[in-house]
Amino acid sequence: DMSRDYLPTSVAFALRNVMPLLEPNRKGARQVQVLLASDLKPNMVKSAHIIYVGLLSGMGVLRELVFSGSGFQIGETYDELFDTRSQQHYVSQASLQRDARNAFIDYGFVSSRTGADGNELLVLAGTRDVALMHVAEALTQAASLQALDQAAGAAYDIEALYAVRGLDQTNLDGQLLQAYRLGTAASR
Repeated sequence: DMSRDYLPTSVAFALRNVMPLLEPNRKGARQVQVLLASDLKPNMVKSAHIIYVGLLSGMGVLRELVFSGSGFQIGETYDELFDTRSQQHYVSQASLQRDARNAFIDYGFVSSRTGADGNELLVLAGTRDVALMHVAEALTQAASLQALDQAAGAAYDIEALYAVRGLDQTNLDGQLLQAYRLGTAASR
């Protein structure tokens, strides 16, 4: 949230997809705590299960943890991702759009890793809004999850990059570009 007092539009739409999976309608279910990224403290990252839903630019204390040991690096701006394994440079076109009638490409990033204490960290992020909306939809659908697991060769400790075609503020479709198991060089 970059210490600002607003919620990016895409986060609200993404949470609409994610929250039903986290809070099943059962008695005695543990309640999910929703925090702003700026309120997340390092001790929470060490021991709590965390799902980050947001833009790459708002990751706060999670950024260093997620990108250390990652095959991806954030470029000069938060609209850029660099894949160190394939040497590909990906730049979102969302900020360049002047006409809402023209489609553009945005990029979504997913990371799932197990912490030292066995806690899980899942990141659903986008360079911009349409990419975040797409990864939230993709990771809440069984077929997309299965495709990601198969491409990465694992279901945990993975990271992936999606190209998302957008129009105005709508994610039209997306494609899994790269999927890696953390700590390996295998790609899709």
